[in-house]
Parts: sequence; C-alpha cells; structure tokens
Amino acid sequence: MEQYIIEHGCHTAPPFIDAATVYRLLNVPRLLEALHAGLKHFSAGVTGGVVVPVRTAIHLPDNASFLTMPAYTHYDNGLAVKLVSVFPGNVRRNLLVRSSTIVLLDAATGETLSNLDGIVITAIRTAAISALAIRVSARMLSSPRFIPAAHRLYVWL
Repeated sequence: MEQYIIEHGCHTAPPFIDAATVYRLLNVPRLLEALHAGLKHFSAGVTGGVVVPVRTAIHLPDNASFLTMPAYTHYDNGLAVKLVSVFPGNVRRNLLVRSSTIVLLDAATGETLSNLDGIVITAIRTAAISALAIRVSARMLSSPRFIPAAHRLYVWL
C-alpha cells in the first residue's frame, strides 16, 4: 500500500463534520428552499433528474441492521449516500442505538468530498419536510383545486 501511495500520490482524508458543527452551520431557510426544489424535481419522475433508489438493508444478528440510501440529483449534480446503523443491543452497552453518516461525493469524479454526521441532518430534515407539508396543505386547503391525494402533495410546492 505504501508503494502505491508513493507512486500514485494520495490526497488528505475528506473532512468529517460533526453533529455540533452541522447544527451550527445549517441554514434552515436555505434547507427549506433546497428541499422544496428537490421534492419538486423528485415529483416530476424520471424527467425531474432525481434518482433515489429504495434503501438497501442488511439485517444483522441481534435485530441490528445496516442501511444505505444513495441519491443523485442531475439538476445540481449532487451525489451522496447516507449510511445508517441500527443496533438495539447498544442500549446495554450504553452506546447510541442509531448512528448515521452522510457521504458527499463529487458527481464528476466519485471522490469523497466530505463526511457529515447524519443524525442531526436527518432530524432537521424530518422537521423541515413536516414544515413544508404544513405549508403546502394550508395552500391546498384554501384552493378550489384541492386534490386529497398524498402522492400529489408536492405538485403544489
């Protein structure tokens, strides 16, 4: 391995952005805008330029699991994968039951750009999606064009 590094070079490891830093740097209004745009693209289907395959789960002993959730957005050339481990037995070890990392990649080269703690991002994203749903629902309920179909919700964003 050392010879390979000498011959081919090696860049430094991509940064890991911890939960406290993610929370401090996250701009919620910009997050809402980005989620709004992303959901509109996703709702457009194959023409929307968002690829989000069904998550993959590996079931492990003791009711534990490892999940992967890749995503690609053609409209802004974003590439990422969320890695989640769920280990219920960690309660006995006084460790977190869930652990999550989001890996951001360069969509042109595949190189890892950054690793982010995924727990805070997931919590804030979940709250932001709820806020968008409330905003959209309020608009829909005040509109004569209201269509009570959950799968059409993001058409109104």
